[in-house]
Amino acid sequence: MNIFYSLLLTLTFIMILQKEVYGKGNCFFHPLHFSYAGNRIVYKCVHHDLEYLIGTKFSISDCYRCHCDLSGFFCCGIGINAGKIHIPGGHKVVQHGCDYTIEKHDGDE
Repeated sequence: MNIFYSLLLTLTFIMILQKEVYGKGNCFFHPLHFSYAGNRIVYKCVHHDLEYLIGTKFSISDCYRCHCDLSGFFCCGIGINAGKIHIPGGHKVVQHGCDYTIEKHDGDE
């Protein structure tokens, strides 16, 4: 039984480390889902009730780039959702879809 718990702890630690690799900026992870098809197990990624096959890479509308692999479902923000933005004093962020610019704020708005 100790071997089982050691293996479980090791796999958990690896998944945490793997998430940290993708943890730069604004990222999230979901584990794989599985279902049975006859006598075999089918693995897939699920996000907002949509199913993705292993090996799928795509972007979702709220500015995230995602991929599904044997570890699970990983998404990282792009553009405006890539992470914290440093805005110098007297400036503002203007969003253009997923992209943005930092513009001088004239104070009248």
